[in-house]
Amino acid sequence: MSNNVKTESPDRNSIHGDNNNIPGWNEEFELAFSAYKGSYVPGRVASRHKTVCEVLVPGAVVQAGISGTFQRIGKQPVVGDFVVLLDKPEPGSCMVVNILPRKICLSRRVAGDGGRKGRHL
Repeated sequence: MSNNVKTESPDRNSIHGDNNNIPGWNEEFELAFSAYKGSYVPGRVASRHKTVCEVLVPGAVVQAGISGTFQRIGKQPVVGDFVVLLDKPEPGSCMVVNILPRKICLSRRVAGDGGRKGRHL
């Protein structure tokens, strides 16, 4: 899969950088992400298509595939999620491999079910 990387500075060769440039990033997310070493990069989902997300990373927006494991277990990243990306050696190639803990939950009633609560995101 070929992924496009859009960066703010033309001399940038990697998506690694200052995590504080990700909107909403805080110490709690930094702590949750600290378990990942090596080629892992934090990001925030800006938009999602079937199997590809546009993810905000420090100083860039990248297109990242969604891990097949997520698809098998029905766990999908949604817009606004903070995610862990595996930055593969191929230029512009990365994959969403985990979702950091969510802080909010949207819930709504199921239509026509007389007040029973719906699924949590």
